[in-house]
Amino acid sequence: MMCERRRGEGSGTVGLSSLLPSPLWRWSRVAASLLFIGCGGGAAGNDTIKVGAIFDLSGPTADVGTDYAEGIQGYVAWQNQRGGIEGRQIELIYQDYAYRVDLAEQLYARFVQRGLVAFMGWGTGDTEALRGRITE
Repeated sequence: MMCERRRGEGSGTVGLSSLLPSPLWRWSRVAASLLFIGCGGGAAGNDTIKVGAIFDLSGPTADVGTDYAEGIQGYVAWQNQRGGIEGRQIELIYQDYAYRVDLAEQLYARFVQRGLVAFMGWGTGDTEALRGRITE
């Protein structure tokens, strides 16, 4: 797909991908969102911020799900090396859900029982299935 973009007097044609944020920018935004969500909760006196995540490491979107998981894990490690959030370390608890909505629902229930303050989904199916439960 091509888009037209005006430059001064003339115009040029660029690929749509050049108008979209870079993958690094997107991962940074995801990680920043994760940490923003994590800042607001947790039990008083708890030394860690527990964040749950499901990643597709073995299902139909594993080709990109694996990179996504590695990006999030790397960001959490980097943030923890910098002192965490207000001195609290981030504990990322994650599972491979193989892009199975039923497994995503089961894992979410387990994560909630473990006292997580934030949760990261991966795909459209699990996001839609969990949307109502997460907002409760």
